[in-house]
Amino acid sequence: MLKIASSGPGDQVENQISLCRGSDPPGLMVRRGPVVKMWQREAIALAWKTRLRVRYGETDAMGVAYYANYLVWFEVARNEFMRALGMPYRRWEEEGHHLPVTEAGCRYHRPARYDDELEIVAALTIDGIIFHFDYEVRRLPEGERLATGWTDHVCLGVDGRIDRAATRRLTALIRASGL
Repeated sequence: MLKIASSGPGDQVENQISLCRGSDPPGLMVRRGPVVKMWQREAIALAWKTRLRVRYGETDAMGVAYYANYLVWFEVARNEFMRALGMPYRRWEEEGHHLPVTEAGCRYHRPARYDDELEIVAALTIDGIIFHFDYEVRRLPEGERLATGWTDHVCLGVDGRIDRAATRRLTALIRASGL
């Protein structure tokens, strides 16, 4: 289970994300329960699980994963999440839109080591123009939590300015995907 972390003043996020059943895509999770309120707005909350194995080139001489790789693994989970929703980053960029990271953070709880199988959960919350992802990295099969983190994104057009029409379109696509 992953709790969506608070991301700003006024957040009231206490419910856990749980696996969905039925017509939801495999691996997709939707937070059930009361609506997440952030800055007095309604938000969407979805999550996606991705698995990967720590490669030798991602470790130091002691076999411990280099700290910056966690941000790369967050990106892997985020990309797979967007692909599962039917909007891969590549297509979004081909249409002239970008979702740059505007802020990022990571907290390391335990080290990942060479050849560990990891599960990365990416949970998305949308509030206005901000696409906020929370992440949790766990070692399989025991599920030991290794790291938690977050990234914030905004939708930009080719001119580098916030594209509110594209933000509304992406939000609508995400809503239509199963919420």
